[in-house]
Amino acid sequence: MVREAIFFLGIILIEFGAFPPIPYDFTVPPKRLPPTATLLPLATLLTSAGVALVVTGRPWSTVNITSFHEYGGITTAHLQNGEWWRVITSQLVHVKQGHMLLNVVLLYMLSIPIERSVGFLRLFTVWLIGGGIGTYASSLFIVAAPWNVGTGASQAIMSLAAFCWIMIRRGYPSTRGISWTIVISIGINIGLDLVFAGYPKPGKIIAFLTGILLGFVLIPRMKPVNSTTQQ
Repeated sequence: MVREAIFFLGIILIEFGAFPPIPYDFTVPPKRLPPTATLLPLATLLTSAGVALVVTGRPWSTVNITSFHEYGGITTAHLQNGEWWRVITSQLVHVKQGHMLLNVVLLYMLSIPIERSVGFLRLFTVWLIGGGIGTYASSLFIVAAPWNVGTGASQAIMSLAAFCWIMIRRGYPSTRGISWTIVISIGINIGLDLVFAGYPKPGKIIAFLTGILLGFVLIPRMKPVNSTTQQ
């Protein structure tokens, strides 16, 4: 928890202090916050804290991983039972709420430029597919039941970071802010794995590769619409 808190404070200092803040739009000043980029982190915060409150009695407490069989986690058995809604809920719940707060910040910072540049539908698609595949895959590499439950937003963050990188490679302008956001998102996720697991978790690697694939499929090789053509 202490290490995660340090990482969380570090990302705040980097994003809002040491480096220029990430732009809300690559081309024109924002008129309002992108709704999907705002709702995804908010849903993560409220759902994860809500489950912790129900299970432990405190919204910021650590939740036993086995509890997520009942509260939104994902396994092969769940999907075989037709519980496909867990593809969504598994990305919202977290074992450790300090980790959840970190993920909320990273998810927010990555989602804004994506939605501003290529729209809410592409953002949600990458979150759903990339994050969903990665979270499910993470459950396949855990030793045995009942601990083989996929949870958390880390996989979606890895997928969104990869997608954002492809977006830049496809011709969308980059800034130091967004470049650092991508690097920090990947670095923190891999760093936490190395600290706590000793190796990068396969679910995050799979999510990252899925984000790259979705980037090539969903992002046209063209620059954003010029501001003079927008209403």
